[in-house]
Amino acid sequence: MHNVKDYISQIKGKSMKGKNDILFLVNDSNNEILQHYSDINNFDNSKLLLLNKINYNYNICLNNSIKYYFFIIPDKSVVLKEYLPFKVDFCNRISDLVNNNIIIDLYDNTLNEEHYFKYDSHINYIGALNFIYKIIKYINIEYIIDDFNKLFNFIESLLTSDLLSDINYMLPEPRLFFEEKIKSVIYNDNNKISIIDLTNNIPNKYSKCKDRESLHYKNSKSLTELRVLILRDSSTNLLIPYLMLIFNEIFLYWDHFEPINLKLIEFYKPDIILDIRTERFLNF
Repeated sequence: MHNVKDYISQIKGKSMKGKNDILFLVNDSNNEILQHYSDINNFDNSKLLLLNKINYNYNICLNNSIKYYFFIIPDKSVVLKEYLPFKVDFCNRISDLVNNNIIIDLYDNTLNEEHYFKYDSHINYIGALNFIYKIIKYINIEYIIDDFNKLFNFIESLLTSDLLSDINYMLPEPRLFFEEKIKSVIYNDNNKISIIDLTNNIPNKYSKCKDRESLHYKNSKSLTELRVLILRDSSTNLLIPYLMLIFNEIFLYWDHFEPINLKLIEFYKPDIILDIRTERFLNF
């Protein structure tokens, strides 16, 4: 195998081309490639901080009769490691080192190149559906599975259309067109959704965390009556339309892995807190 550290050091910018022209993120602040494929890796500090953070959040929720779930969205380089431009003999994952039954790693062998953007580091729309489906099962709301399956199958058939071909989707205009189209289908299909955007009503002290703005939506025709607080990062972007289908009310808060905001919990009073994290951000 190439010395990955030397290999990465020769790459300028943030993109590394792999097999089939699939792009991977490099030189990012969390060192996605190096944390998974470098011979020298130190997760000790991250492991401790992660465990402390999750245990703290879990206990806060337990004391307030709130269900708490911590989900890991696996990195593109982990799922698509066979497309990396170097031979892979191992893969370091902090989720494998942390022995904690609260952490739910959404990685499995069914994930493949269909679930991630070819030219972006994030999950795509098919990937978002895959992860939402798993989340529904984990949080034990399987009573909505039949209804969600109907929506799932319809949306998936649209997502696998030629609008997702490389020649279209790598260009900004068709991509924006597609995003609006899928949102329109989700929101209007069978009158399943009636969104009220409450974002402008968020009190100033909860409207941002650092420079990231909070979002607050209500769907009077949701599949459940649950009120959910979502601690999020960028992987949650494409999950939002599906979360709004499922939950009566969602409050999205980009907390930068800070300790849970007790005042926000008192203000919002969620039934469930979903902590959804991109894997590379666990190494901090």
